[in-house]
Amino acid sequence: MKYFILAAGEGSRLIDEGISTPKPLLRVGNETLIDRHIRLAVTNGFSELCIIVNDLYPELKTTITSKSFDIPVHLVVKTTPSSFHSFSELKHLIDNQPLLLTTIDPFFPEARFKDFLSIVKQNPDFDGVMGLTDFVDDEKPLWVMTDDEMLITDYQSDKTNCKLVSAGFYFFKSNISGMVDQAIEQKIHKMRVFQKMLLDEGWKLLGCNIGKVIDIDHITDLENARTMIKE
Repeated sequence: MKYFILAAGEGSRLIDEGISTPKPLLRVGNETLIDRHIRLAVTNGFSELCIIVNDLYPELKTTITSKSFDIPVHLVVKTTPSSFHSFSELKHLIDNQPLLLTTIDPFFPEARFKDFLSIVKQNPDFDGVMGLTDFVDDEKPLWVMTDDEMLITDYQSDKTNCKLVSAGFYFFKSNISGMVDQAIEQKIHKMRVFQKMLLDEGWKLLGCNIGKVIDIDHITDLENARTMIKE
């Protein structure tokens, strides 16, 4: 399984709050956000890393290319307008393999990440597994409706009949590549619209509540993540 990291956003809300360091290089505990994701990929047995960073901050490319890792790393440098655009720029690296797709934003206990990977292995009949959380701190969360067996039935922009929101990372089987092509043809620009398209196309998607996930968008989110590390 490959590990895809989408880290090409500008981090505009953190910039507005006076943070000049690119989000992937912000430090929580003794490592940066990008280093944490890379370590998770290595320690959990992923076969390859596929990363996209923007070209606004040359230090992002330098940070990754100056290090050696225990698994192959493929790096794309391009500024994109959305996470779906970033994913489409990495599509050629799927190479008929399943993948875990994550933005740089989610911060979660590592034990719960291992639980998520266990759920993926235990449910091979599903086309995808979506990390979910009941900790809502995003301004515009993607609300996710599930049935009693955690099968995802709908995505919503409001809370009506929903208790869980997207945690910002997903497992997909390798045939996700063709769905990205289809979404590009339909001029889909947002990840949440892409996920709704998957449901409309009959994809069987499982939700997995992994508990508290902090979406790193503000200074307060960084503080909360650092508290989570201490706890």
